[in-house]
Amino acid sequence: MKILYVTLSVLATSVDGNRAATPEADYQGGTYTAIFEANSGGTSISIPIFDDDFQEQSPETFVVKIDGIVGTDSAAKVISNPDERRTTVCIQDDDDLFNLEEDDIYVSESTGTYTTSVKRVGSANTLETVSVYTTDGTATSPSDYTPIQTSLSFPPGTTSQPVTFQIVNDKVEEPSKNFVLILASKDGSIIGRAVTTVTIQDDDFPISFKDNDAVVYVDEDDVTLTVTVQRTRADNAVPGETARVTVMSREVSSTSNPASESSDFDAVSTEVEFSRSGTQVDVTINIRDDNIPEEEEKFELYLADPSPSSSHYIAYPHVITVCIRDDDGMPPGDVGGGTPDDTDDGGGISRSAIVLIGGGVGVLLLIGVLGMIGCFAVSRMRPGVPPAAQRVQGPRSAPPAYSNEERPIELSRVRRQQPPNYYSNGGYRY
Repeated sequence: MKILYVTLSVLATSVDGNRAATPEADYQGGTYTAIFEANSGGTSISIPIFDDDFQEQSPETFVVKIDGIVGTDSAAKVISNPDERRTTVCIQDDDDLFNLEEDDIYVSESTGTYTTSVKRVGSANTLETVSVYTTDGTATSPSDYTPIQTSLSFPPGTTSQPVTFQIVNDKVEEPSKNFVLILASKDGSIIGRAVTTVTIQDDDFPISFKDNDAVVYVDEDDVTLTVTVQRTRADNAVPGETARVTVMSREVSSTSNPASESSDFDAVSTEVEFSRSGTQVDVTINIRDDNIPEEEEKFELYLADPSPSSSHYIAYPHVITVCIRDDDGMPPGDVGGGTPDDTDDGGGISRSAIVLIGGGVGVLLLIGVLGMIGCFAVSRMRPGVPPAAQRVQGPRSAPPAYSNEERPIELSRVRRQQPPNYYSNGGYRY
């Protein structure tokens, strides 16, 4: 028997719904020749298969087909049945693919510990190791979450490993924040989904009095005072959850005029509730209107015991000082406890009397001032000279300069220098 040369074609073909292998990527395609030696009952050919590092659908297929016999005058022939002239080759993928289980993760700030996982897809017949770590986004560690950096070992047959991280629950109202969970190869493992974004949704609900003023005023005859308790947001509330806070009152001993429970106002210890979507609740306090003249009095309202305490907290302003303004006239003092009426009702000096007394004091002061002015004017008059002849002299001017021979003699001076026996009728008395 002579040597036979049989040609074969290697073709990429999808068989039974499997994906066709890719020539030059999964196997070496082309035409091969099988050589049958003399007296040989069989032979073999080698078709290279390429080992890639991609996790892919398995199996992938191609077909090897006998084309014919060449280069011989042998009576050997190729079998006529086409199904017997071909064979299918299946390539089983041996690449394990590692993925983070979730694309995106949303957690509440009060979640505490959260666990996700890394999944292994493939034959899982080898020991593989991957690493997982976190990196900051708008959330920062360690104030918003506890960072991790760890290695996960997958022994043969293991297809999943947990990844756990901790969320920090603070008491600060803030927008949602995020950080990133990253999966990386450590020893050549193939990584599929490598990044997962973790979004932390804030669940802090600050509760406070609505008005920013720490002091409010109420007239005694208003009878009631209404204050509003609020939480600034209601989103992310737990379905069906009812939030509560207690509004309480107390006397203020540090002030000089404290209001008294039961006599000036009704004590309050009221629990208010917020529905899931509710943000405001009104609370009414009874003010007692008495008939006693008194000064402004004060008491306080404050918030306490928010629940659930894991998400709700007391924020500013959480204490309000209430000032009760009296409507019963003047408070008792140095002038008595009068009423705002013009007549005295026995409680002290009326306002009209006070006005009259003040006016009288003013008149007396005016008379005293005028009297002092008159006394001063009289003291300035010269004795023996009628008031009409009095004249007001301004400041004297400097006398003119004369020589001794030219200096005039002032008559008044001469008269003042006359001897005592000189008479005004023009002579001396002897």
